[in-house]
Amino acid sequence: SEMRRIYNEITGKQINAYGMSCWFRWLAYATQADEKFYVSDYDAININFSHPSDDKKTKRIIKFSASLHSL
Repeated sequence: SEMRRIYNEITGKQINAYGMSCWFRWLAYATQADEKFYVSDYDAININFSHPSDDKKTKRIIKFSASLHSL
């Protein structure tokens, strides 16, 4: 992929799956509008984590599922 090529050009190394996931995560952050959003590593938060919501009438639950696919 282009991302792998650029990483190799900059560092002189091949990027591993963990490194690719970090790059994809930061790319996703860069596309977010200026609004609130939650960020967490899947292994650092409990499943069904309740969070405060701007809409007090609804109770939102964040559902986490950890599934690693080869990148």
